[in-house]
Amino acid sequence: MDQDYLDVESGKIGEIIPNSSDLWYVSPYRALWTSGGGAQPITPVSGKPTAKSCEADLKKRTYDQIAMADMKAGGWACALTVEGNIVGIQIRSIPPIGDEKAPLPLFYTVWQR
Repeated sequence: MDQDYLDVESGKIGEIIPNSSDLWYVSPYRALWTSGGGAQPITPVSGKPTAKSCEADLKKRTYDQIAMADMKAGGWACALTVEGNIVGIQIRSIPPIGDEKAPLPLFYTVWQR
């Protein structure tokens, strides 16, 4: 939901956990940020990623957030976690414009390094 943080390694959702929370959803902007206001890189990717492809894409494009306007339902993104792991994130559905209470459904895979 809006302003929820996600620690991908533990699966905990809710308030920020310093040095642990990895992703942050801001619904008024319809954007998914990395924790710390975009301190870690995140980037949209084409197709289902692997650990190797995510790492390569993150070296090429190091955005601080991804806008849902740039994503499609079923689309993928890659991010670097606070702990230095790689995460592939699938956006299951795009929240409707103007509905700030709509959740952002995700599926993700974490590759520990």
